[in-house]
Amino acid sequence: MDKKTRLPKQRRAIENKALLLEAAKKLFTEKGYLNTNSNEIVKEAGISIGTFYAYYKDKKEVFMEIIDEYTREYNMKLEEALNSIRNDNDRDYLKAIILATMDISKKYYGFEDELIAMRYTDNDIKLQNEINQKYIISKIKGMLNRMHFKNQNQDIAAFLLFCLVDNFSYNIVHQSDLDVDASVEHCIDMILSYTKT
Repeated sequence: MDKKTRLPKQRRAIENKALLLEAAKKLFTEKGYLNTNSNEIVKEAGISIGTFYAYYKDKKEVFMEIIDEYTREYNMKLEEALNSIRNDNDRDYLKAIILATMDISKKYYGFEDELIAMRYTDNDIKLQNEINQKYIISKIKGMLNRMHFKNQNQDIAAFLLFCLVDNFSYNIVHQSDLDVDASVEHCIDMILSYTKT
């Protein structure tokens, strides 16, 4: 991707760009990335096609910006969750991370499905997703430093914890027949048994 997304400076331009992102996220979630085009995005946003092209080269740039938004929000939720813990309790840290991840999965319900599909079919989106995942994994590695972590390889542990928590949160949000509270507690028990060995 050669073009960098233009950053609006005036209030109206900022609002228009936000409308574009929300409309695109809605359509990508409802119709899928491949079944959505830029004309539909601007129609849903209620703005002109010229405004779309003032900010984006194509729908892929919009999609990639939503991935970045997703990562920023995920990071913000993780930071808020971890900063809310006032004791030195590993269980509380893990629960905060799982609940923050579940909140993101709920907010981006449906869009995550498109992201999963697109990272297997588009190299730019795959690379963007990998960069963002590495960033989140680095945050989890920082969390391991706060915990009483005994495993020697924090890089592998942070990667495994990311995979577990991300997959767990995605699936728990999509499974209405599971006891969420009990499932979260079992997940924490499993992670603690791993981190204490």
